[in-house]
Amino acid sequence: MALLPSHVRKIILFAAILFAGITFFMSPFSTAEAEIGIPSEVQEEIGLPNDLEQTMLRVVRWLLTFLALAAAILVIYGGFIWLTAAGNEEKITQAKKTITAAVIGIVIIALAWAMVWFVTQGVLSSGGDSGGEGPPPPP
Repeated sequence: MALLPSHVRKIILFAAILFAGITFFMSPFSTAEAEIGIPSEVQEEIGLPNDLEQTMLRVVRWLLTFLALAAAILVIYGGFIWLTAAGNEEKITQAKKTITAAVIGIVIIALAWAMVWFVTQGVLSSGGDSGGEGPPPPP
């Protein structure tokens, strides 16, 4: 017997495919913006990111927010199933499994969010290069 109901697996599969598609197709669009030659002032005014890193960071943050919302909805759904079970042990078990899977998902999403934050802080604080702190200041 599977831990997750089929509709939950379909939602997770949809989210994974959506993430893969966005990740795969964002690179050409980001380079196309650079090739078109939109001035940076106009890009900032209308909210377009200037580089690929910022674009990918926005996509990842949006995706993690969407997944956290989906997990919260699953917790509410599990609670509703439990509330309307009327003592039916099978429905109570189903509700417990749904809530457990959603809470595990929330923990995974929180860890992913922390990893994204940690990596972006490291990249942004080092200026995006892997050369460490850079050259020493002049005397």
